[in-house]
Amino acid sequence: MESGNALPNGPTCKPLKYKEVPRAVYVTLMANDNDPLKHYMDDTPDSRRSNNRDLRTRTALYLMFTDAVRRHEAWAVDGGDSVIMYTSAPDLLPRFRRVMNSFVRKTIDHFLRLLRKPMLTRQQIMRRQKVDQKVTVATEEAIGSRAKELFYVSGLSTRPGKQRRGYASALVKLVTSLADEQCRGVWLYTNKRTTGFYAQFGFTTIKSFAVGEDDPTWTEVPVVMCIMLREPQTPPSVYKD
Repeated sequence: MESGNALPNGPTCKPLKYKEVPRAVYVTLMANDNDPLKHYMDDTPDSRRSNNRDLRTRTALYLMFTDAVRRHEAWAVDGGDSVIMYTSAPDLLPRFRRVMNSFVRKTIDHFLRLLRKPMLTRQQIMRRQKVDQKVTVATEEAIGSRAKELFYVSGLSTRPGKQRRGYASALVKLVTSLADEQCRGVWLYTNKRTTGFYAQFGFTTIKSFAVGEDDPTWTEVPVVMCIMLREPQTPPSVYKD
């Protein structure tokens, strides 16, 4: 798998390299420019388009992609034109790797929280806190203790000019096949408008929650986020002679 995985009649997926992280960050920024959750968190009445806010977003992506490469849990098509990040089921990992992964993740989260106050406005911080709280509660209700047994897709992006070529589909199939090999499910959360894409790979929505419905500063329709789960499927090899 390390040299690359070519799905039948599909794009070739390869492990993302450290040198490809800048490209992956750039692609992710472009692909998510119109993301409804991003719109809710960033476009507050007191928002200001600043280099500081953009710098924080880029910093977060650099750290997350770099850590995913370290864990060997980031894959790409065409050197980063389409990328996916995921985490393997924690209970499959040796204790040292679990401890190390947890330490690195908590360090990154703490660092990014420190950057909130100097780089974000008061309302942007408040909206992020509300989103964090809702995600935490919804995840606990929908996934709970199963989190340690499941793969988790934390990011999927494709360069806008290269969408509809099957790149993202190939990456999702790769991760789900890795999970199936271990007889594990895969979960993720996404906005409602992309649930149809994931449904074609066997994901079903198990929890929905709205963001912005109780925010008097948000004048648009609430943003509906969905937690989706794909239960493990028997690998085709089981049926081979």
